[in-house]
Amino acid sequence: MVTGSDQERHLAGCSALLRASQGREVDPSAPRLRHAAFWVYLRQCLYNACVHQQSPNVDLDLVLIPPPCGDDPLSNLKSETAWANTMTWICATVVHFCFGPSYPEPFARMCRWQELSEAVESWMSTRPSTFDPIWYSEAVPGNGNPFPEIWFTADWHSMCARRLILCAV
Repeated sequence: MVTGSDQERHLAGCSALLRASQGREVDPSAPRLRHAAFWVYLRQCLYNACVHQQSPNVDLDLVLIPPPCGDDPLSNLKSETAWANTMTWICATVVHFCFGPSYPEPFARMCRWQELSEAVESWMSTRPSTFDPIWYSEAVPGNGNPFPEIWFTADWHSMCARRLILCAV
């Protein structure tokens, strides 16, 4: 066994299973095990894509189903999950843009970058207030803190914030 090598066999197997069982739409609210497995797979792909500076192995032509609306606690939880997973999807499109082979022509590349920037801005301006941080501190590069410190009340909110920071960098 070679320590530290990752041949991504687990991701290849997951990809085959997901592509065989998945339609053209994906639900960001993850109400079923299949959808939840997709979002876990996507996060693992993003990690490996960033570490290896490669495009994530995800079909970016999939269509996201809009988040559910309602006043009951289950709808609220599904909506929160959908907002977090939607930012994960946007992050995947940015990583694909950065490391993928598409858009070699400068004008097309700038147009796509503008589309991605607008997707991030749209998410930021329309997200629920529950995604607002409870505390924020600017970065202090001289003190060894190159990133802002942002506190949230839910785990998935902080994951989205980290992705937003990575997208902005």
